[in-house]
Amino acid sequence: MKLYPCCALLLLLLSCNGLTEGQSGKAPSPEGYNLATPEKLRVRGSMQEISGIIHHGKDGEFMAINDEEGRIFRMDVRADKPYENWKFGKNTDYEDLAFTGKDYFVLKSNGSLFHVQNMFTDSISAVEYELPVKGRKEFETAYYDRNVNSIIIICKHCEGDKKQHRTSAYRFNLTTMAFDPAPFFQISVAEILDKMTEKKKS
Repeated sequence: MKLYPCCALLLLLLSCNGLTEGQSGKAPSPEGYNLATPEKLRVRGSMQEISGIIHHGKDGEFMAINDEEGRIFRMDVRADKPYENWKFGKNTDYEDLAFTGKDYFVLKSNGSLFHVQNMFTDSISAVEYELPVKGRKEFETAYYDRNVNSIIIICKHCEGDKKQHRTSAYRFNLTTMAFDPAPFFQISVAEILDKMTEKKKS
């Protein structure tokens, strides 16, 4: 079975949580980072309802969304002035933010994607693309996959996944500007549990 990046990351996190007492549980620092000396960066109290956040540009600068206001913020945590922000849509339940290197996409909890237009201007707006999947569904995660030029969204609770004990991810193709109707990949809960069991035995 082919492991996609987020699936591999999920397995890694679960395996780290499943370490035995005899193991330290300390992971090596990624290139360019020193996990032994972390730096704390604080955002203002007005941004306590952040649902999506991505690093943007210089150190200490991030883009984020408030989870209800339809507003994107540019947060410079080292600056002492109010965060710049732009209202792109109506008040509703937004969950995540993805950046392609050119365009911003905002994920709504029902799986709809909003393609932000005229970013950083007073004429900002967004085009909504609805996920063509029936039944109750709730999403929380979106990311840009440059290998397939797509935004991938991962389901938190989807009606079709319940009985199958799986989590589905769907692809929004940036070439066609449309969702694929079938899942792009699926994560099996049983396979993850098997991996955790193997890790504990080794």
